[in-house]
Amino acid sequence: MIEKEVLRSLLDHKKLAVLRVLHSAQEGMYLREIAKKSEVPLTSVFRILQVLEKIGLVRSKEIGMMKFYSLVRSGKSEFLDSWFKEETLLDAFVEQIKGMEGLKKILLHEADRNHANLVLIGNRLDEQLIDGLVEQIKEKGFDLSYVAFNQNQFDKLNKMGIYAGAKALL
Repeated sequence: MIEKEVLRSLLDHKKLAVLRVLHSAQEGMYLREIAKKSEVPLTSVFRILQVLEKIGLVRSKEIGMMKFYSLVRSGKSEFLDSWFKEETLLDAFVEQIKGMEGLKKILLHEADRNHANLVLIGNRLDEQLIDGLVEQIKEKGFDLSYVAFNQNQFDKLNKMGIYAGAKALL
């Protein structure tokens, strides 16, 4: 996480903006479209695309009088997936508690765009701290609920079918 932020700060924000637009595009885009969506001046976009094309991250295709640009999806551009992945509030919560003393597992029981239910498994978890983090997430508009068990309790409940169903380990 820290490495990603350091590298982002070293790179030109204009290049990052152009790469972000191309990364999210489903099809080729023309120069003016990239400039508008990235909010980068047209001449800068042109120069950036030339550099990105030379290093193999972008390809261009001429159709009539138009030239379309697209991101080359390959091993070279794979790192962009993690760079431009939007971190959700759930991701932020998990990142904050995953190193918590006593926490063994975080299971995602249910989730949609606006809420998630988690099962926390561990010993002597600091529920006051967890409640504070949950409250911060709720203030940002994401409804987060959790229940905490030790491994033995969870195994018994799971055996009884109380927490049966699909769960994802976070």
